[in-house]
Amino acid sequence: MLATMRRSSARDEKRSKVREALKVMLMMTDDDPEIHKFADKVSELRHEYRDGYLFVGKDSPPKHEIRRSKTGNVYCKCPDFAFRQREGKLGTNVCKHVAYALCMELEIPETGENGI
Repeated sequence: MLATMRRSSARDEKRSKVREALKVMLMMTDDDPEIHKFADKVSELRHEYRDGYLFVGKDSPPKHEIRRSKTGNVYCKCPDFAFRQREGKLGTNVCKHVAYALCMELEIPETGENGI
């Protein structure tokens, strides 16, 4: 029971941290409903480090790998991120997984650290 309470408390603390970071984003969007929808999706995510890699997602275990390139850009291996990278989509290249990792200030492994 005590372990369950700790996990619940840690989850609540994590969600609070994500929501706090997203509040800043929301204040700068003039109450855009699309941004609110995006923020709700981001707050439901979780993360896990496996074998030196960062995975983010809603599933358990999370399945979308997040990494940082040698030039400092952050990438996600989800289909949405690949879609947003297409020509003509410039400026909208942040998926919910990357937004989560950046809001949580997670340690994002760099390309090449683990032979990526």
